[in-house]
This record gives sequence, structure tokens and C-alpha cells, in this order.
Amino acid sequence: MTTTIEPQQAASTTTRFLALDLTRKCQAKCAHGYNQSGPSGTHGDIAREDWLNVLGHASRMGVTRVQFIGGEVTLHPDLADLINYALELGTGVEVFSNLIDVRDVLWPVLRQRGVSLATSYYSDRADEHEKITQHRGAYLKTKANIEKSITSYQSPPTTRRTGRRPGA
Repeated sequence: MTTTIEPQQAASTTTRFLALDLTRKCQAKCAHGYNQSGPSGTHGDIAREDWLNVLGHASRMGVTRVQFIGGEVTLHPDLADLINYALELGTGVEVFSNLIDVRDVLWPVLRQRGVSLATSYYSDRADEHEKITQHRGAYLKTKANIEKSITSYQSPPTTRRTGRRPGA
């Protein structure tokens, strides 16, 4: 049996959004982490060129927005190159980061048009935020980087605040 997908049908079934899980490395040790990320995590076996190929293929298949996630995606050594390549392809980018530590070299890349920044802000109380992240100092660092992004970024980060309390 042969199935033919007409152009109108193909356009309606195309995946538009792709999340790419780049790393298991993370400064925090969140108990709720879905992929066993943490300080002993690695960036895995996928080479920079392979990630670039994935982005190119996704673009040709109709993906219009990509999200870089992980452990802590800003720790990945190729993040800037991947963001820049996605933008060259005309693909919108979201970077999902805990914002604990953002390397200075990344801020100009994150400020580009077409890039949005998302983060998790677990509580407006340091003790609660750090109980969840299990990283001393995470609250102040995350808060400072949220403020930095708001004052110098094309658009403020999307903050996903969970209603969850520690131990709940």
C-alpha cells in the first residue's frame, strides 16, 4: 500500500517545536530532575557537528522553534554555536536555564533577537529555593541573573514558578 501526503496535509502535520536535551551536567542536585542531572553529569557523546546536523534537519522538516534544555544547558561548551546556527536557519530559540551561573561570553548570544530565556524560580525565599535545588547560593545567583536579563535583555525571561513547596 502506498500513502501519499498532499502538501496541505504535510503542512498541518509538521512538528514545529523541538526540545534538545544537551547535557546531564548541572550545578544543582534537584530531586525532581527528570534525567539524573547533577554535578557529576556529562555532556554525553553527541558531538557539536551532530547537534548542528540535527538543527539543520529539523529546520528542513519545518521546525520553527527549538528549546535547549538539559541538566544546565549553559554549561554545554557548544551552546553559543548551536544558538547562532539555529538563528542562521531562521529557527527561534528558547534556552531553559537554572540561571545559577551564566558565563559572561553567553550573555551577548542570549540577547540576540529570536532568543528567549526561561528559568525555574521555585520560591521567593532563599531557604525554600535552595532546599529544592540543593545548591547553596542558588537563590541569590538565580535572582541576580533574572534581574540582569530583565535590565539588559531583548525580552525578560519566562519564569516558571512551581507552586510546589519542599517536602510536598
